[in-house]
Amino acid sequence: MRKILFFLFLLFSTNSLALNIVFVTPSFPGNPFWDRVSAVALACADNLNLNLSIVYGKNNRIQQYETVKKITLSQLKPDYVIFSPYGGTAIGEFTLLNDAKIPFVTLERTLGKNEAEQIGLPQTKYGNWLGEIYHDNKSAGKLLADELFSQFQLANKTFNKEINIVGLAGSHSEESNNRVIGLKESAVNTHLKNNLYVKNANWEREEGKRIIFEVAEQVDELNVVWSASDEMALGAIDIINSGYKKVSNRTIVGGIDWTKEGIKSISRGELNASVGGHFMMAAWSIIKIYDHHNGKNAFPNNTDGQAYNLTLITADNVNEYLPLAKVVDWHQLNFKDFTLTHNDNLRQYDFNVKKVIADLTD
Repeated sequence: MRKILFFLFLLFSTNSLALNIVFVTPSFPGNPFWDRVSAVALACADNLNLNLSIVYGKNNRIQQYETVKKITLSQLKPDYVIFSPYGGTAIGEFTLLNDAKIPFVTLERTLGKNEAEQIGLPQTKYGNWLGEIYHDNKSAGKLLADELFSQFQLANKTFNKEINIVGLAGSHSEESNNRVIGLKESAVNTHLKNNLYVKNANWEREEGKRIIFEVAEQVDELNVVWSASDEMALGAIDIINSGYKKVSNRTIVGGIDWTKEGIKSISRGELNASVGGHFMMAAWSIIKIYDHHNGKNAFPNNTDGQAYNLTLITADNVNEYLPLAKVVDWHQLNFKDFTLTHNDNLRQYDFNVKKVIADLTD
């Protein structure tokens, strides 16, 4: 408790006139995807003259709940909190923040149907829940699967056997579950006869490798590896590079997240595809908080609108996205360009990653 209080004191005293925001990332430091989410968010906050602190949920719903609880009990409460809720503890977290009168924004839709129905829409049951920043995970999973099946067909025009597919799910969260629903829908809709094996790899590269080996031993050859994250997909690339014959460079592999290593792997002709763009989600939420605080209608009441779409990177367009595969100084971006506050002619948000890349390469 003292650590949290001292940390918040140091942060909030940095600029007493600026808004103080806490971002609770659901992961650990060192996670390639969430580290990038945090780096962009910090640059965005700096650009908008806001104080942003980052604390960690450590891939554990109980740990994250306790982290949120400490924030609500601290004497120096932040002006806003951003977090991605875990199923099973979300109602408790929402209640803590709402009762503490701390406005908050959630990232992604990670909750099961029953829990989501109990919580409702922003600004209804929980008045301090301003809104949510999210994309359609089912569509993302289907987009990736459709592309992988298409690439397999193109490379194997005379293939007349059932194809063997491994689906590497992340965890039992709705985020992962919805991506898998998209995969299954694509597998049903494709005219390719297939055997689909879906296993939870807990977002971990080594666990993904273990599962791939396990399934590969049961079949003649793995033809497609669909993964709910780039990190797990890169586990398949590790196996291919090791020379294991049942998972070879004939195997089509794709993931979700647009990690730096994932994009580089596509450029090297290893990974076949990655779906992403959501590394900007915490920054988008900060922009909306900034506009809200400046009197803009950034969070319309009871909104159920999707915030942004994800995009596919393949060998055909990877060169456009290579700037994201480098060490990026996110402070190059002028995040004010995305705000309503600094753009009188802007009537709605245009959270466009291509504009971000264009700004990085100017």
